[in-house]
Formats: sequence, C-alpha cells, structure tokens
Amino acid sequence: MNNIIKFPSVVKNSRDNDDLLRVQAQMMILDYEMKKFKSYNRKLSDNFIACISGIIVGVVLVIITNSLT
Repeated sequence: MNNIIKFPSVVKNSRDNDDLLRVQAQMMILDYEMKKFKSYNRKLSDNFIACISGIIVGVVLVIITNSLT
C-alpha cells in the first residue's frame, strides 16, 4: 500500500507529496528556462544572419558603385 501515488487533493501535509510537488515545480522552472534560452539563441542567430547579409549587401553596393564610376 506504500507505493500508491499521492495527490495534493487526497493527502495534505504529506512529506512525500511535498517532495513530489517540489520536484515538479523545479522541472517546470527548468523547462521554462530552457525554452527562454532556446528563444534567446534563436534571436541571436537571426541577428547574426541579418548582420552578415547586411555586410554582403553593403559590399555588393560598393562594388557596383565603384564599377559605375
């Protein structure tokens, strides 16, 4: 009978249940932090691609204007 899963609505102030809730909260926080980190990395890579493409466009424009004169 000890291996029954305890839920907060059924058992109150149980040490096992508190530990389970604490672990679930930590997992949720970790999941949130990972998603935040992934979106931050995606923004960084998008900015990097935009910067590189801007440099390429600038170089091409300089080459074109130099060839026209």
